[in-house]
Amino acid sequence: MAFGGEVAHHLLERDLDFLVKAVADKRNDHEEVKKIIRDKEDLIELMLDDHKLLSKLEEQQDEILLISPYLLFSVLLRHVRRELKGRTHTLELVGRERVAVFDVSRLNDLLDDSNIINYLAELLASFTRVERGFLVFRMGGKIKAIPFNALDLESLLFIAELLPKGECYPLYHRIGDLCLFTVGILPDHVRKEKTGRQAKEGLGLEEYTRLGIHYYKKAAQHPASKRFDEEGFLERVADNFQLLAKPLNILSEKYIGLKRSQWFAL
Repeated sequence: MAFGGEVAHHLLERDLDFLVKAVADKRNDHEEVKKIIRDKEDLIELMLDDHKLLSKLEEQQDEILLISPYLLFSVLLRHVRRELKGRTHTLELVGRERVAVFDVSRLNDLLDDSNIINYLAELLASFTRVERGFLVFRMGGKIKAIPFNALDLESLLFIAELLPKGECYPLYHRIGDLCLFTVGILPDHVRKEKTGRQAKEGLGLEEYTRLGIHYYKKAAQHPASKRFDEEGFLERVADNFQLLAKPLNILSEKYIGLKRSQWFAL
């Protein structure tokens, strides 16, 4: 199994409608074009890179409601990738100041891998909905139930300590994803949490980064990874965690902004 995988397997029928109408806008045989591209990963990748897709979304905001979150983030991430090609550096927060870091070449190499871009799109789409409920388990002869929220890092960490290690692979993976999502999309929220009244209780960016790297590596080293991650993809994500947060930072600041609470299940 390859993380990220092929875009074609994620696109809904309405995604293909949007893609074809936006890119092949000079043609009127859109159904025929859909048949041609449906299973052609290389053609779909080319179409996703077309600048007309972003223009279409900016002109017609209601289109965002018609396409899947996966396609939306695929389009935006590819636009960020094009934007980064023209940069000489990225900005990194050190203390309260942004410092120029000349790591664009390494970042561009990462984002040129379609598996990376597709994985980030999957990750973002997964946070447009959130699992909530209770984890029920037996402890000391008694049945216990604890609240479960896939966006609450502390509850996930607590559950990871309770579950048998052999069952923790998906949980380790999700904790890594949650940390990358938080550092990439919600860095301002984390900084406020750390410096405000809850400073003693809240986790800061450094802690989220450390935990994200740690749990991605735990997932990569888990016995179950032999089934789900044969090529060591999560190890690569862990090794490049801070780099991968940067395109998400750009996406959050320039293209999502105040829509974060509308687009994600915060």
